[in-house]
Amino acid sequence: MSFDSRPRWNPFKKKPNGQGIDHSCLNCETVFQGKFCPQCGQKADTKRLSVFHVFRDFYTALFDSNKGFLRNVIDLSTNPGAMLKDYISGKRQRYLSAGKYTFFLILVFTVNISVLETHFGFFRTLTEQLDRLESIVPETTDETKSVHGATKVAAKTKNTEGISKSSNKSGIRPDEYGIHGDDDAKELNINMSWLGTKIKKRVSYKRGLKFLRFLLPQYHQALFNSLKFLFVLWVPIFAFFSYVAYFRETYNFAEHITINAFVYAHILFIFSLFSPLYWLLPEMALTTLGTSTLASFFYLAYSYISVFGKGRWQFFRLSGSIGFATFTYIVILSVLTAFQAVHFAVQNIEYL
Repeated sequence: MSFDSRPRWNPFKKKPNGQGIDHSCLNCETVFQGKFCPQCGQKADTKRLSVFHVFRDFYTALFDSNKGFLRNVIDLSTNPGAMLKDYISGKRQRYLSAGKYTFFLILVFTVNISVLETHFGFFRTLTEQLDRLESIVPETTDETKSVHGATKVAAKTKNTEGISKSSNKSGIRPDEYGIHGDDDAKELNINMSWLGTKIKKRVSYKRGLKFLRFLLPQYHQALFNSLKFLFVLWVPIFAFFSYVAYFRETYNFAEHITINAFVYAHILFIFSLFSPLYWLLPEMALTTLGTSTLASFFYLAYSYISVFGKGRWQFFRLSGSIGFATFTYIVILSVLTAFQAVHFAVQNIEYL
């Protein structure tokens, strides 16, 4: 009796799963058996990159509800306490790390605020105000500097008429800004020392306004280039005060940094959700900003209570931690931005 040893096709036969087959890891060149490399964890079936793989990885990282960015958003929105406790306890496989989540949302928020600032922001309003001021301030002339009474009176009359005409064109009055006819002869005396640079200049008001108008767009760009650093300051400042307020808890300082990084990144996410209202309801920009700020502080307090629990002195610890951290952050942010503005002006003082 003879048997046919040729393999027969069986549609119900399971495909091999890689067990018992030697693989050479493309990442660390370790020879192993199974689906994953025991040294670095890379998959055994890693293949050459294709457009499909790139889009699949991008989609999975952002929108997979079981893992990645969307999982962070869902859990931090619905139950931040449970999510943060799980992450700190070691259940981190399904979540985007604190650093990646924070960096991504800082990047999104920076682009978002840059676009809003260009169309509705403080620098645009300030530029418009400087343009209006410059239109009603005439140049200082030799006649206005004369000490002879008749010449001074004539110059005063002439300049006052010029300002009146300018104010009629711009729709504002010079006295709204403290500018009068006899102020044209006055000049700005700048005498200061900044980080070893001595400055001694005497310029007219109009020259000073032109200098500010020249610096404003450049300082605007320089400030937004440093926003990422200024935003990141939030995390260590709030982590320090939460660590001080809850020093008897089981979390160390590194874990406080992780908690505050996740919470801060989600606060940026909340602010980004409100951004369409600035476009839809521009006349209610201040209301939108106030509402988003209140929502963010409510979320911050809710997250702290969810993570650290409800204690006897919870109200005082919570309000003290958030209050001192917010005050410190605002002070440091104000000092750094003011320092940057003065330093930027001194660097360009030769144009004054």
